Amino acid sequence: MFLNRVYFLLIMCLSITHSFGQGMSEVLVDSIVSDLTLQFKDKAVSRIAVLDFTQDAVTTKLSLSITEQLKLKLANRNRSIQIVERNYIDRILEEQRLGLNPLFDETKAVDIGKLVSADAIVTGILIEESGDVRCNVKIVKVETGVLIGGVSILLGTPMSLAERPVPSVTEDKVLIPIRKAVNTSDNDYLLLMNGREIVCHILADTGTVFLMQLSKPNGRLIEREIHKNEVFSVTMRGETEEILYMQDEMLGNIYSVDEMRYYLAGENDARQNFKAWPTFAVGFALCAGVSVWGGDGYITAVGPPILFTLLQLAPKIKIREKTMSHPEYKYNDIYADGYEPPARTRKLSRAMEGAFLGSATGVAYWLLFLNK
Repeated sequence: MFLNRVYFLLIMCLSITHSFGQGMSEVLVDSIVSDLTLQFKDKAVSRIAVLDFTQDAVTTKLSLSITEQLKLKLANRNRSIQIVERNYIDRILEEQRLGLNPLFDETKAVDIGKLVSADAIVTGILIEESGDVRCNVKIVKVETGVLIGGVSILLGTPMSLAERPVPSVTEDKVLIPIRKAVNTSDNDYLLLMNGREIVCHILADTGTVFLMQLSKPNGRLIEREIHKNEVFSVTMRGETEEILYMQDEMLGNIYSVDEMRYYLAGENDARQNFKAWPTFAVGFALCAGVSVWGGDGYITAVGPPILFTLLQLAPKIKIREKTMSHPEYKYNDIYADGYEPPARTRKLSRAMEGAFLGSATGVAYWLLFLNK
């Protein structure tokens, strides 16, 4: 009879914790990405350059939004496909004294592809059609200049599309700072690979380690060392941001610099805003009930808390919009990848705290009031 009671409570625990998991919203460009992925495989395309989409022959907020979402989705879903970074394209064009003009025809696009050693160029235009917006995407083979594929999809009305956030990592409103201007403050800034930013004075750079001076809340100055492998970027006084992070799949750095900023934003948001108190409350209530119901209160004081904690590995982390530093992250899978590890760690921690505290409370209640 006792085992049946415990089994019933554990099943109830599983069903409740599973209900907390919920996937993130799908982005608008999913269907485009799926179609392009199949075409890339069929055409043996492994390195592409995605040029900015245009609307009415110019780049607009909407066209740039779709371009950025498309690039991020392609990079996240297709590890075998290399996407040439926009800043690399700009640098090559600057060296060739060219410009990335939205009015480039396909011949010029092919020339750009050859300059950046791409197999294919992806271009796109947005056109209004009977009150709706249609996105036409083309894949052009660089070697031949021939159109080898594409996709056309109806996106919706201009008003509904305009309400969607623009995933741009170059805006000042993005949580992870991008210090393109010269740092005129009296401090140095280190942006770490865990999403934290350290305000400090860098005393020395040994080539592999920064020696820095930090000010504690009580005003006392301390010195610390940090290895450059732990640093994404550094912004020294009187200088602009220097990126130390390098994309290298052999080292596990699978994201580009721009993508990594989204990942760091996810880490930082989860660390600051994800609380997991509902998990704590459920663990406390269930494990307290099991301890009291268990009779002697000893066996049930250890097993259920451990099991409840392990169950938190199963459901997906639900990213609530109120925990995001900007609503644009709702549509970004790389942001979600960064958000998940610290959020999962906190969820496990809160589950263990609530479960064991509940068990201890249940044992105490049993000893004080029921052990007669």
